[in-house]
Amino acid sequence: MSDRNRQTLYALFAAFVLILAARSSWAADAFDGVRCDADVGKALIGKKIENEPVAVIEKRHAAIGLKYEGGDEIAESLFYQSWIVCDASFHLLQRHDVVSDAVHADHSKTAPSFLGTCTVDGKETPYPVLAILDPRGADGTLHAKTAWRIDEANAKFVAMDAKGLACPRAALQRLMAGVDTCKRSSMRGFRSRLDDCLTGHRLGFVGRTAVQNDRYGSSS
Repeated sequence: MSDRNRQTLYALFAAFVLILAARSSWAADAFDGVRCDADVGKALIGKKIENEPVAVIEKRHAAIGLKYEGGDEIAESLFYQSWIVCDASFHLLQRHDVVSDAVHADHSKTAPSFLGTCTVDGKETPYPVLAILDPRGADGTLHAKTAWRIDEANAKFVAMDAKGLACPRAALQRLMAGVDTCKRSSMRGFRSRLDDCLTGHRLGFVGRTAVQNDRYGSSS
């Protein structure tokens, strides 16, 4: 083989390696493989979400209507995030930026979602709970319609019986008072800026609490 042919072969091989590296990098985006006519949660599990600006991620996946709703730290190295994907709310758990579990649970003003410590038959839960609440409670608490406990050790959502489960109304009201300010100041920045802002409105809350109400965390 002549030197010229050998150089051409090396150049082609180098180009091929670069293409594979680029494709691998792109595939690392958790939302790249999502299709609205398939199982969205299953497609997200095991994929990585980088800490990029929200607007960049949303723009990249505008075809699936991606919108960031908010997030919170559950424990060291375990984080919670909520995203609108294909007109539905998906709640994610992440460990080391990799999605370990995902559940679909839509929420609205008439069915707000809640993440934090609640009570079951009057006793405080020893674990954080993700719940969709009935806002009509009159005793200082809001009763759950649907709920999952968060298994911190395995980074999983575990479906639980919502009967007897109640979450503090005050936590929801305090956080919502600061939501608009956080949304305006952070919607075009990194996800961590929005989460840090929301944390400032959780003083006095019962346990670790994050609430979404009527898509407040989206950047639209």
